[in-house]
Parts: sequence; C-alpha cells; structure tokens
Amino acid sequence: KWLKYNDNLMVGIKGQAGLRALLDIEGIGSFDLQEQDAGFYKANIIIDKRWNAEQRVVTGKLIDSNGQINQMISTTGLVNFDNEKPNGITNLKVDYATVSNVKLSWNNNNKEQVKYKVIVETPESSLPTEILYTNKTSISISDKFEEFKPIKFIVTTLDKAENESVNSTVFTKAYPIKLTQTTSLVGTLSGSYQGINVLTKENSP
Repeated sequence: KWLKYNDNLMVGIKGQAGLRALLDIEGIGSFDLQEQDAGFYKANIIIDKRWNAEQRVVTGKLIDSNGQINQMISTTGLVNFDNEKPNGITNLKVDYATVSNVKLSWNNNNKEQVKYKVIVETPESSLPTEILYTNKTSISISDKFEEFKPIKFIVTTLDKAENESVNSTVFTKAYPIKLTQTTSLVGTLSGSYQGINVLTKENSP
C-alpha cells in the first residue's frame, strides 16, 4: 500500500473488550484506537506530509489493566509513505497532429516506476477536456480535432503514491494531413526557407 499526505489509513483490531488498543507503524509512531463496538477497536489515521518511508511493519497491540500486552503484525502487508513529488518530464514535443490523431513524446526523469497524466484542452472548439493516462513516454491520441484550431496538452508525472509533478505544456494545431517538425511562419516572407513550413490565416503575409 502506497500512501501520501492527507490519505486516510483505516485500521482495526479485534480482541477482548475493555482494553487499550494501540497501533505501531515502524519508524513512524504509535496511535490510539477507540473501542467502537465491544472488542472492536478502530482508528482513521491521516497521513502526515513529513512521512517518507518504505516497507514499514504495522503492529496492533492490546493492553490490559495489568499492563500485559498482546500484539500481532498486520496480515495485510507492509505500508509505504511517499510525500515527495516526482520529477517532471522534459523535451515534451508534438511528433505530428492531424484532425484524427495527435502523437506526443517526452523524456522521463525518474528512476522509480511512474505513470503519466495527459490533459487535452481545445479552448476554441466544442470538444470537452480529456484526461488520459499512460506508462510510456509517448502517447497517440485519437479524436476528432478541428483543423487549424489550437490544442493544448498538459503532461504531469505520477508516482506510486499518486504524487504529481509540475506541469509541462505544449501547444499545437491539427492539420488535414500528417506533418512532422513543422515551422509556423510569421510576418512578411523574405529570404529562403527549408523543411516543412506552415502559413496560417492569422499570420498571413
């Protein structure tokens, strides 16, 4: 189980009624449980933002009036606390953008296992904002994009505890045909040009 700041860790112990119940999280601390029903002790522990630890043992303890302690390690496994944001991506680029498909790619900057959240915004069209997830450093998005309308893509990194990195943003427009590595020309044309250059209505010479 991976947990982060403000997550809720629900714990319970079953045993004899009328005892004191404690929960120990290895290296983190001890927490009191309340007897809500006879012999059933429960607590909701809110994860603190200062906790960063992996594979910690959780132990439940029942203490009687004589100070005798019965304890048992949780059978549900170890817990992990991660309150550090992953690194954001770099070199986010649009490989191509057509009215039916857009491909994005980027570089990963994390050693640990991560996934990526991709937000697609089309502010000048009727298309709704779309949120996609991928484990790869590229994504192909199929949709009905309006030609020559701006599209905004926001990509963030998510770690195993769902901590989210800073945003990386790129803008593009969808063209009727597949064009790669395009350059949008602005102002009056002069001199020579190489590669794939695009003239748009707002920058018409």
